[in-house]
Amino acid sequence: MIDVENEEEVKATYYVRVFGSPYNPFDYNIFNCLKVAESQGHEIGLHTNPIEFAEINGVNPIEVVSAECNVLKSQFNIKSMSTHRDLNYMYNSLPWLEENWEKIKSMTGLKCQAYESVIFENSVYVNEGLNPHICWRNHRPEDVIKSGKSVYMLTHNHWWFNNHPFEIR
Repeated sequence: MIDVENEEEVKATYYVRVFGSPYNPFDYNIFNCLKVAESQGHEIGLHTNPIEFAEINGVNPIEVVSAECNVLKSQFNIKSMSTHRDLNYMYNSLPWLEENWEKIKSMTGLKCQAYESVIFENSVYVNEGLNPHICWRNHRPEDVIKSGKSVYMLTHNHWWFNNHPFEIR
């Protein structure tokens, strides 16, 4: 994804999990990839689900976000965060984040979160999902680009490959 974004002169924010399996931003390969992305002008941000983590582990969700920010800030210049926003999911963190955003901002020094309404005012949200295979949900990027509107795109990079591991045989 970084190669394509650089080729098209597009900057991205890579939101990464700290407390969440199977992701580990400090895995040798992932860490190197994130450092390269940051050095090329892309942003690294926190991707979190503090409500689920707090519920499972009996901790305060504010402390979860604080700890995750501290871990990422030890190696990256993070300015923003994104929560899971699954609308039908029992531990949806987005409503909680909206209620606690001012406290989180002052505690962590983060500047914005990915689902602030101001971001959506002048752009079209494009995201992919599984249905049962990778597909575009409401809009295809090429259709929005042709319209001349700004694209706000969510992708899951672990679904995209130059060569899929099953193709390398």
